[in-house]
Amino acid sequence: MTLVSDLFALQQIDTDIESRRGSLQLFEAQLEEPDGLDDLRGQLQEVRERLRDLNVTEKDLELKDGEVTQHLSDMEKKLYSGSVRSPKELTDLDNDVKMLRRQRQALDERVLLLMDEVETARAEETSIHRDLTQQEDAWAQRRQQLTNERDATQQAIEQLEGKRREANAEIPSGALSQYEDMRSRRRPAIVALSRGVCGGCRVELPDHIVKAARLSRTLTNCGSCNRILYAL
Repeated sequence: MTLVSDLFALQQIDTDIESRRGSLQLFEAQLEEPDGLDDLRGQLQEVRERLRDLNVTEKDLELKDGEVTQHLSDMEKKLYSGSVRSPKELTDLDNDVKMLRRQRQALDERVLLLMDEVETARAEETSIHRDLTQQEDAWAQRRQQLTNERDATQQAIEQLEGKRREANAEIPSGALSQYEDMRSRRRPAIVALSRGVCGGCRVELPDHIVKAARLSRTLTNCGSCNRILYAL
């Protein structure tokens, strides 16, 4: 192989490394957990907190309903037992019984409404939990796939870097420096010379430059863009 072909092979390795490093960055970015999962976790936590509050309220209402029911039962027994004979006291007892019945009815209605809220919240919790589980399972599979692809890409980069070190060892330092300098300014640093036309800037070059590039004894640069020429 000639010097320029060695450099061209090195450029192909560098291009491959650069491409795979770009892929590696994409894999790393894609390995970040989707925002949607956190949103669902937040929704699930919110509905569970609401359920806890509803359960507490439900227990309080049931306790209060029990107290009112017991008080009502006691008052009704007293009212109908015949132990009270005073008309005024009987009237007061009757009013108290009616009031307690209204309180119990209101409590029963509140309990029924609360039960509906609890049922709705539980259905919402079940739905969100199902969606979250499905999305977490899908993400776990996707993450494993991305991890495998990332690791394979990293391994490929390491292998290419090993090839690059081997290639560098075969290229004179001066030519390598010229290639690296050009690569830092323009890419690709080495371009094909076909039918007398530079593959970089597309300028038709003079015969003496074309002949020099074809001889391949030394590196030949394009007189227009200064890239290193590789005659095909």
